[in-house]
Amino acid sequence: MPDAPSPVLVRAATTSDAAVLAQVHVESWRAAYRGLVPQPHLDALSWEDRRDRWQGLLAQSAADVTQNWVAVAAERVIGFASLGPSRDPDASAEVAELFAVYVRSDHWRGGTGSRLLQRGVAALPQHFRRVDVWVLEGNRAARDFYARCGFVADGAAKQIEIGGTWLAELRYGVSRPLLAQRLDEA
Repeated sequence: MPDAPSPVLVRAATTSDAAVLAQVHVESWRAAYRGLVPQPHLDALSWEDRRDRWQGLLAQSAADVTQNWVAVAAERVIGFASLGPSRDPDASAEVAELFAVYVRSDHWRGGTGSRLLQRGVAALPQHFRRVDVWVLEGNRAARDFYARCGFVADGAAKQIEIGGTWLAELRYGVSRPLLAQRLDEA
């Protein structure tokens, strides 16, 4: 009989998590965006560069309302989520944004992404009534995940440049109460 999976603990990220968050970030990008983002760009990703960015982000988030969460199983960080006020110029002060949710590929479809999102949404200040996320149009797995959580494409789209290639991103949004309900049911 196989071993039962380790329980997943979700906790607030700290500056001491910067290196492991960078590793998860790079590994997740390479797995999730294979075939979507130019392979030379994925191959060139550096966890050291991401570590430095994460150190700055984690230090800054202590001073604002950005929420950074890590998922830990068997004493190993297996994913993270980051949420905060929307960066979109057309968003009201009631709109939060899911900046990122990434999980190591060997833990995909195990509920870790939902648990991270659930914890992050629960910790957002109460004035946030909606959560938006930008997702690559070609990232079917992510779009399906967000749809299961209640997110719906709202018609907003933009082009972003990654590795010298222009890619379409779509904005999805969901009311906070519906998102909380869907995550409770997951």
